[in-house]
Amino acid sequence: MEVYACFNKDKDIRKQSSSGGIFALIAKKILDDNGIVYAVCYDEKFETRHEKIESNEALVSSLGSKYIPSKLNDTFENIRKNLSIDKKILFVGTPCQCMGLKRFLGKNYENLVMIDLICHGVPSKIAWRKYLEEISGTELRFINMRDKTLGWSEWKYNWLLEYKNGNRKIIPQENISFMKGFVKNFYLRPSCYQCCFKGIKRTTDITIGDCWGIWKEKPEIDDNKGTSVVIINSEKGKIIFEKIKNNILLYEADVNKVIKYNPSIIESAKISKSRELFFKKIKTKKSFENIIKFLIKYEEKNNIKNRIKKFLLK
Repeated sequence: MEVYACFNKDKDIRKQSSSGGIFALIAKKILDDNGIVYAVCYDEKFETRHEKIESNEALVSSLGSKYIPSKLNDTFENIRKNLSIDKKILFVGTPCQCMGLKRFLGKNYENLVMIDLICHGVPSKIAWRKYLEEISGTELRFINMRDKTLGWSEWKYNWLLEYKNGNRKIIPQENISFMKGFVKNFYLRPSCYQCCFKGIKRTTDITIGDCWGIWKEKPEIDDNKGTSVVIINSEKGKIIFEKIKNNILLYEADVNKVIKYNPSIIESAKISKSRELFFKKIKTKKSFENIIKFLIKYEEKNNIKNRIKKFLLK
């Protein structure tokens, strides 16, 4: 296992990416070798799905984090067909999707590279659709959930919303009710609270994510434009990473410090006591934003009550 903090030297690609733009470099290498990339893109309704990508132009739409569950449809079957004719394939997804592909294929393929993401958890589609309605989803033309106009650091980035009439909104992350509910674990999938795929030892070739805390551990390389953590899990992963090294700035990282700032590598999300209440409230006519505000206040009150109880019991 090798662990790096790194970022793409191409400023434009890095700007379009969620962190350091490493996925884009690996994907481009596969495409340049006449291979195929399977990654997540938005559809016309701003749902997400894995798509077959065969050109650098099409690759752009897969860049950036999308905090929505992706439809796989016939992706696994398509991958198996192309592997059987010796096409080089890159699949990127959550750790559970990568394991799903591995189980589906039933054997190892030298021409398949798998990248998994450091995953906090996968939110409910019900939550996303409700929120999308309230930000005038039918009028949207473009969403970027990790816009770096105000910077990259944790909670400093924004959402960029572009509408069909030409209007643009840049909204700080801390003002996005969907993200507040996401990090509070109000509506993750049940399996995410007991994730089977946490840990340092992965079955994929490469693991990528945000290198949070780089501004504390190595401030001289942090320019607030995005840094990736890259964990090399296999010899195959090491070989393809070596091929892109000339295009990145990289430093060896301490895996324990990486975990310190991004514990989602090894820890499942903690289930919220308000999860059941969220799904009751979402069926009402209350706005998504008001539901999240209510639940946050509800949890704060309960926390205060619990602290008082503990104090009185001492």
